[in-house]
Amino acid sequence: MSFFDSAARNERRLQRLQDQANDYANKAMTLLRSGQAVAAIKPSQQAIETILQLRQLEPDNREHLAQLAGKLYNHAAMLDHAGRGAEAVTVARRAYECYLELSGGEINAQIATLDRIIPRRAPLNAGSAVPDLAAAAAMTADAKSRLGFMLAKWAGPSAAAEARQLAVDAVDTYQQLKNLGAVDSEDFLRVVTRYDQVCRLLEAQK
Repeated sequence: MSFFDSAARNERRLQRLQDQANDYANKAMTLLRSGQAVAAIKPSQQAIETILQLRQLEPDNREHLAQLAGKLYNHAAMLDHAGRGAEAVTVARRAYECYLELSGGEINAQIATLDRIIPRRAPLNAGSAVPDLAAAAAMTADAKSRLGFMLAKWAGPSAAAEARQLAVDAVDTYQQLKNLGAVDSEDFLRVVTRYDQVCRLLEAQK
């Protein structure tokens, strides 16, 4: 087998795995939206496992990390709706950590917006779901918001301080990004709503 035959075969394998991950994820989201959270968990887990295979095959491909973060984010919601609270917290934290890894750590919202305004030689991840720092800051804050909600709902009073701080930080980041025109009102409303939910959940635990 020639080098080119081997490369083509590997490319087909990668594409096949990507197609499988997409199919599993789409099935899971369809089930979740139809109110079948428990049934959604298996195909969602299969999607995550398939993306992990892709990461092993292409460890330097940041797009796989972006996809993993997104699929973990959605998987946490499925576990939450299915009443599997401890797992939901763990997976929500993994999603947040993946977004942090993707963006290289916490990002200042004003710097992120300047990164979008001032042209760069190349985007953060060319052709990926995270084209610039503003998008990365928003995704990370959104994952932070979901983790705060999961902690408030499932982790008990011992996690109250962390839950509240995560929710506050997420709103602060989105407020700055919104003021600078980097996110829309719908996305901002989502993290504000989660903050309100966190506050109500924590108040009920007193």
